[in-house]
Amino acid sequence: ASAWRAAMAVPDWQQHQLRLESVELWVAMGNLEEARRRLHEVVEGIPTHPVHAHLFAPILGRLGATAAKLGETELATILRQRLDEWVPRLLDIERPELVAMCAEIEALCGRRSEAAARYHQAIEGARQLINPRPRALAGLGIALSMDRCGWRDEDTLVALQRVLETFAS
Repeated sequence: ASAWRAAMAVPDWQQHQLRLESVELWVAMGNLEEARRRLHEVVEGIPTHPVHAHLFAPILGRLGATAAKLGETELATILRQRLDEWVPRLLDIERPELVAMCAEIEALCGRRSEAAARYHQAIEGARQLINPRPRALAGLGIALSMDRCGWRDEDTLVALQRVLETFAS
């Protein structure tokens, strides 16, 4: 509880990130009631239209995934919708990983067809990145997202592998 209060002294978006990490820790420790209560507090503090959406978008995606893990599919869906609204405001190199976070939320909510479509959208966004470093980072972000939610769809894995093969010479 003291760490929760201390996070209020941290400036801007980092305050929300620290509180999110506390919620994720409560989930990992099995303290689900505390996690649910605090999750709602973090969500209420996230600005609706932040100036720096690129800083808040990953937090929003992780909040959505955490809500889904807690069985709060309605909240997870609302957060995924908010993230969808922010994605067009982001740089091309940021979009694939955040679209993958949308897919992750869909997968955790049990909506497999929506998750598959989102993962393919993220992979296509990564494939279109011209520079190898951003393409590699996007591929890594997508792969980590798939791992976090246990995504094992063969078509998605093959599509991601094709992007990763662009690095083999």
